[in-house]
Order: sequence, then structure tokens, then C-alpha cells
Amino acid sequence: GGRYSALKPIAAMVNDPATHCELVSNYTKLMNNELQTIQVASTISPEAFNKFPKVTIMSALFEETALYIVWRKTYGVTFEADTEIAKYIDRDPHTCWGNKVHIGYILHPEDSVSVSLWKRDYQTGERDGDAGGTVIQEALIQLSTLVSGWTGKTLIHTNNAHTAMAERTFDQDKAVSIPADARGFNEHKGVHNIISTGVTHPNQSQAVWLQRVLGIPSEAVYRMFRIHTTYQAINRTSLRDPASTANKLLIVGDKATHDWLLTLYKDSCSIGQVTKLHRMAGRKPRKAKVERLSDRDGYIERREGVKVAKRRLARAQASGDTSKVEGARTQLKEVEDAYQYWRSFG
Repeated sequence: GGRYSALKPIAAMVNDPATHCELVSNYTKLMNNELQTIQVASTISPEAFNKFPKVTIMSALFEETALYIVWRKTYGVTFEADTEIAKYIDRDPHTCWGNKVHIGYILHPEDSVSVSLWKRDYQTGERDGDAGGTVIQEALIQLSTLVSGWTGKTLIHTNNAHTAMAERTFDQDKAVSIPADARGFNEHKGVHNIISTGVTHPNQSQAVWLQRVLGIPSEAVYRMFRIHTTYQAINRTSLRDPASTANKLLIVGDKATHDWLLTLYKDSCSIGQVTKLHRMAGRKPRKAKVERLSDRDGYIERREGVKVAKRRLARAQASGDTSKVEGARTQLKEVEDAYQYWRSFG
């Protein structure tokens, strides 16, 4: 009926031989109609392109994309550089600038940029700080003082939720806001300075699924998403102009991103932390929590389901009815298989 019309896109993916789909949402909650949304992970099989004599994929930082990592680790795909296209590339944008690229970062060296951290109270480190007292607000205030003394304009790249805040904080004669999704934005390639606080993260279901499929730590998954947002933003500056000879000043959220850019841009220079933000007060280093299987959502229902199926099999065996025994064994196997599949997501 009409209530299932929203599932048509999922049904289309499942029926498409080119895609491999897995349910990421909690199976028990799905069966009990307890979910408002359904999370399904879908990957396109490289076999879908077998009919083509050659497939060319062009992307900035391609080796850092989910497609590259998933296809290599899951399907064993080997990628080769396209020698034909390479003939028309006369410069490497990561090695041609030398010491013209200067890179700094905003947060304390031990902090990692994230949406939740920007929301913290910058004095206490408490989650969801008061409006005007958050880490992002304090960072923008300190940065606005720096920008006032810089030569020329500075691009300000923030998440959409922080755009209005940034526009109120910075002198609009010195700063220009650019879209949170900065891809293809060419208007300001004559500007040499940028501050990038924008963050892109996978949701929790995506992150957990990618960790399991790829066998990589959570930080690597989040980095896979985060660096592309920053990279696209900083390349809205004069890094786009091969004729530019000016110094470029790139300010990013955290030291990890700063370190990665220093490695990416050969001979670039570090200017370190540009703010006086301290490590979030009250945030003591947390010991890694060892998650027990019994702590996971849905454990009780699934274990109970296995126990019920086993009792049903025992009763069938006691009755001596071979058809009931066979049916109970089949049901137990299905329940145990579903339980083991659920465990594999840990």
C-alpha cells in the first residue's frame, strides 16, 4: 500500500544486480515498527563496469575517497594512472608552490575538530554551551582580531549553522563567507587567505558500517569525510591560479588536518596554533571503553529469540514428530544465523 511507497528506492537498489545492499538499522526495532528511518548501506560493484573497455574516474584526492578504499579492500580492485590524461597535466598543484603555502590551525593541539566540539562551552568544555559562549564563537572572535591585521581579504568557510555568526563577527570589509559546500566555487581565486572551520561527518550508522567493512579505526573513517571538505575550501583561494606568486595563508580546524596538509603541500610552512584556545576544560582523557556484547542495543531480544527457538526444538524432539523437529531445526538455524549476523556489526 501507500505506506510502503517510501521503500521503493531501497527496493530498486536491492533488485539492481550492480549494487550490494546491507541493512544497517537495528533489525529487531525494524521488525517491531520502532524506527522512523531505515538505514541501508549500498555499494556499487566494479563488475557493473565490465562491459566498458576502459573506465576513467577523475577526482580530487581520489585515493582518499570511500570509493577507492571500499573497492580496493572489498573487491580487490587495482587502479592505474591514466597515461593519456597525464600528458595534458603540466603541473602538480601540491608541489609547485614551495614555501609560498603557510598553514595554521585553530584548536588546541590535542583537540580534534567536530560539530559537537564546536558546540561545547569554551570555558568549561560542557556539551552544548550557551549561545555566544561556545568554542566556535570564541574561535571566530579570536580569529576576527587576527584577520583585521592581515593584508587583503580572507575567505571564511563555516558550516551553514555558523555562517550568520561569522558574518556578525568579522569585519565584512576584510572577510568573505563562502558556501559550506565549496566545490566548483571559482569566484575568489584571487584571494590568498582562508579560515576553514567547516566539518563534514558520516552519521553514526555510516561510520560503524564503514569501520566493519573496511577494518579501519573510527578516526580513519571520519578523516575520509573531513579532509575533502577542507581541501575543497582551501582550493577556492589563489591555489587555483597557476600564475599567482603571492603567499597563501591556510587556517584549518585542528592540528591533525594541519599536519596532513603540511605533508600534502611539499615545502609548505607551519605557523602553528593561531588562537589561544585551551584544551576543553573538564574533558579528561577518556579510557577506551571495552564494549560488552550484552551492552549492545537489541542483545536481550536476540538472545531470547535463540532460547525460545531451542526450547521449541526440545519440545518437538520430545514429541517424536519428525516433521515438527525438522521445522524447529530450520527455525533455530535461521534465528542463530540472524544473531551471528547482528554480532558481526560490533
